[in-house]
Amino acid sequence: MNYVLKDSIYSFMIDNEYKKMIELSSTFAVETNGSAILDNLIKIQLLEYEPIFTLAHVVNVLIKSANKSYQLKLIGGGSYAQPKC
Repeated sequence: MNYVLKDSIYSFMIDNEYKKMIELSSTFAVETNGSAILDNLIKIQLLEYEPIFTLAHVVNVLIKSANKSYQLKLIGGGSYAQPKC
């Protein structure tokens, strides 16, 4: 899904630990009838309060303990282009 959306406003990034697990699961997961979980599958720590997916074209700004997200808007072009909030 990430590569399908990479050139759109919905382009996103996945937390590295989750990304590794997704890539590993593609080596043994099957589309039908369920998949056996590997005996030596490593455990990962679940993120309870952190985002797993983040939009690629968004910057997070911490303001007095309030986390806000803003979409970046490209103004200009070439090597002197500057992203603005």
